[in-house]
Amino acid sequence: MNSIKDLLPGSMRERTFQLKARRDAGAVWNDPQFVECKKCGRRATRQIWNKAQYVCPNCGVHLPIGGYYRLSLILDKGSFRELDADLAPQDVLQFPGYPEKLEAQTGKTGLKEAVITATGRIEGTPVVAAVLDSRFFMGSMSTTVGEKITRAVEHATAKHLPLIIFSASGGARMQEGIFSLMQMAKTSAAIERFSAKGGLYISVLTHPTTGGVTARDYFNLYHLAVFELHEAFHGLHPGIAWIHGSCAKHVNIRFGGVPGKIVWYGNALPEVETLGDLLNRIDTIMGTDIESRVLTSERQIRGCTEIHETSIAARAKIFVGSPDNKLGKTITVFPHTGFSAEDLEKAYAEYPEANTVVCTISRPLPGDPLVKKAEELGLNLIAGNSHALEILENGIPLAWALRLQIPELDIHIFRERMVSLPLDHCGCTHIENYGETMARNYLPKPKTE
Repeated sequence: MNSIKDLLPGSMRERTFQLKARRDAGAVWNDPQFVECKKCGRRATRQIWNKAQYVCPNCGVHLPIGGYYRLSLILDKGSFRELDADLAPQDVLQFPGYPEKLEAQTGKTGLKEAVITATGRIEGTPVVAAVLDSRFFMGSMSTTVGEKITRAVEHATAKHLPLIIFSASGGARMQEGIFSLMQMAKTSAAIERFSAKGGLYISVLTHPTTGGVTARDYFNLYHLAVFELHEAFHGLHPGIAWIHGSCAKHVNIRFGGVPGKIVWYGNALPEVETLGDLLNRIDTIMGTDIESRVLTSERQIRGCTEIHETSIAARAKIFVGSPDNKLGKTITVFPHTGFSAEDLEKAYAEYPEANTVVCTISRPLPGDPLVKKAEELGLNLIAGNSHALEILENGIPLAWALRLQIPELDIHIFRERMVSLPLDHCGCTHIENYGETMARNYLPKPKTE
């Protein structure tokens, strides 16, 4: 019987790489395995599929392939050198069950993470390649995936090598929350620096690619990048509490032991004495009057009265209480995280000095049990900004973070009604100053600072 060395000649590094590639391809030494095409339903042996590079020999449909196998198809034999192979995922949020799922994914795929980065040659030309593998957490973007891609890009920049990224991803990794989302700015900044130095960047979109985190690579063909910047940032900085007239003194991002269920407790700002003051404050900061004038003009120009703007239609509202009621200590909650009437009762027991509940990012309906519970406890309840306004509350700080990383970028914010505005002119001066302040104080600092 032939040895591994006889079957896979070359260095130990090359033999290890080829073994990983064969494992990805499902190649076996003895018994043939049959693979059924999901399109035509016909079967062929695994060896035949492998020989055809996983293109159906009957109908020509392409099947997804593993990362090491893909690299074995494109890199010259013996040229593969893996980068940062020992970097492993981190449970940054202590998400329940995440370590066990990571272990299971590794056992199933043989991968430590959803991306493989390497140097190699293609027909003699040195390159840096990154391949996302959808078998590992659907190729989702984790902090380690972002770090490995960033290091690969920086290696290509330092060595003046072409960069190829094969995308196959479902987007951000839920178990890592805001840390996952910030990889968009991190990897994009690295790629922009690479491009600014004249580097050749080739983006290959493979099946399945459904997530905005990596699908953005497509826009490099047109020198554009499009991100959805919102979600998850709100629990990690005091900006939204400030917008809603309070200073968060205590933040619990695991209320009731549930990760992502966020509760803030704090004092009303000195200049916000009543519920009416709070409504006026939100309108002022969000530039509601400006939005109203713009909307009125647009309706006239288009001759359509059915055009709406969420910041106006769903502006802050008092559900329990009156404008003259005093605003003292506040509990700020996010109903869309699953915060319930029972949670409010627990929060009030924990913070009995509070007299006002502020619901933000999302809001309850007037007859919601959460509203009834606030009435029962004798608490004021205000519905602050809606979920749609995360573009301002969370998106603008994230956009400013990208601006600070790469000052030469021309950044625009897409609003409702298909309106695109330059970052410097998105909203009023208050929201502009807020976005820059939050970015400077609570998001990654530019490398020049």
